[in-house]
Amino acid sequence: MNRVARRFPTEPDDPAKLWSYIARVAGEIGRRGTFNFILVNGDALFARCDTKLCFIERRAPFGKATLKDHDVSVDFGAVTTPRDRVAVVATAPLTVDEVWTHGAPGTLWVFRKGRLAATLRSA
Repeated sequence: MNRVARRFPTEPDDPAKLWSYIARVAGEIGRRGTFNFILVNGDALFARCDTKLCFIERRAPFGKATLKDHDVSVDFGAVTTPRDRVAVVATAPLTVDEVWTHGAPGTLWVFRKGRLAATLRSA
């Protein structure tokens, strides 16, 4: 975090510069051992897959989803608005009736406003 703060004391005009730098630093750290992480800076959510990580994007029209570990369904349509959008990141899919995207080791995802904005190499 200190390296990122020193390199970018203020937000860069081009956010992709910050994203690339985070991917590079995370790759350097990952070479020392397993390094999955989630980081949020108020604008973007960064999720790095080293071993296993997956995500799903949910947006209208929202439907029901059944949890993988419990016999419980959630009707997201009842608790959201048509304008809502969300990305969920986890080490394994949390639901059985939705399509989750699995990450490749050494990948950094960048999410903004609930949607995938970039996939970067971080090895």
